[in-house]
Amino acid sequence: MVTILVIVFAAGTLLFEGREGPAPALATYGAQASETSSSVWLSPSSSQMLGCPNVPGTSSEVAASSTSSGPLSISIVQATTDPLDSQPGQSVYIYGLNVTDAGPGSYPVNGSSLVIVTSSNATFHVVSVPAVQRSLTPTVLNPGQATEGQVAFQIPASQTPLLLRYSVPGYVTETVSSLPAPIGAVSEPSSVTASIQYPSDIEGFEILNAHPYIQNDTGYFYPGQVIPIVVAFTDSVDGTWVMVNAITSGTAAVSIVQVTPLLPLVINGYSAGINYDELVCAYAPQTVFTGIIVLDISANEW
Repeated sequence: MVTILVIVFAAGTLLFEGREGPAPALATYGAQASETSSSVWLSPSSSQMLGCPNVPGTSSEVAASSTSSGPLSISIVQATTDPLDSQPGQSVYIYGLNVTDAGPGSYPVNGSSLVIVTSSNATFHVVSVPAVQRSLTPTVLNPGQATEGQVAFQIPASQTPLLLRYSVPGYVTETVSSLPAPIGAVSEPSSVTASIQYPSDIEGFEILNAHPYIQNDTGYFYPGQVIPIVVAFTDSVDGTWVMVNAITSGTAAVSIVQVTPLLPLVINGYSAGINYDELVCAYAPQTVFTGIIVLDISANEW
């Protein structure tokens, strides 16, 4: 009996037939993960988010925004806590704002003119924290124009936010009451590691290496945001074909929603030293997380 191995290259995709008969179409060979912007902070389900396409998103946005009623319309569309940057006995709240000039004149917008009023009737000004991904940039809005950005406040842990007030004497005073409750907390994964389950080859060498890293790592991730993890696979032994069957989360707080290209991935046995990249799209947890994200990888000789 003669077994014939046929390799067909079509548009960068490998199709294999042989050994055990026809095999399904396998993942793209040597695909480089796309590098896209991480600035989309209010739309975790965006198709442009971090190179993870078509991911059905949970969201870090509040269900219904709170909005002021004056000519400078201020809407709170995101509310999150940030325990990672808070001082002892303090709580940090981060709000995403959409600001629209709905009046007849022009109005200045500046985060330094914002204060938060707490349940103790105390006022606190905006603070700078690393978890803010997009600050509210100072600008002047003309009628119909809008801007957006994030602001953070640190208040005593014994108090709760009550309302947001924006005041520029001689220009405008706006109040956003009934502040939305924060959804979850900011996380900062410390690193990513891979645990591979596969047999060694006959000489006992490790035939597959995996090097995971967070693409465009901003350090901080909000609940429901996508964490894009690139896993660079390298075959270290020429002549040994390897199939990656599954990539799952070994960290309970982190859930994987998509792996692209689709698995299984067959690594050519004559490409030692060449990277084969998989993009793992994971959701940041609702609760604060600062540990190591573990990826469990199942593979075998093929």
